[in-house]
Amino acid sequence: MTKTIVIAAALATSLLAGCQVTPQGQAGLAAAGGAAAGLLAARALDANPEWTLAAGLAGAAGGAALYQNQRTGQCAYPQGNGYYSVAPCP
Repeated sequence: MTKTIVIAAALATSLLAGCQVTPQGQAGLAAAGGAAAGLLAARALDANPEWTLAAGLAGAAGGAALYQNQRTGQCAYPQGNGYYSVAPCP
């Protein structure tokens, strides 16, 4: 399974190398990269299928959020009461 993932990632990278990606495509790639990182981390920790799915979803959300922060230069900071403030990233 790991060999298949590595081959698929290498093939996808080589196919995308010559493409100009739109901002929507970049957000999708960031989410896909985050999902892949979450899945790989779950597999490395021998997580059960439910936790593997949760890790993939959390990674996708994290990747999309990181892309958004890089694009806008804004970060969300927790206030400790359930609310967030938005300010420039450090």
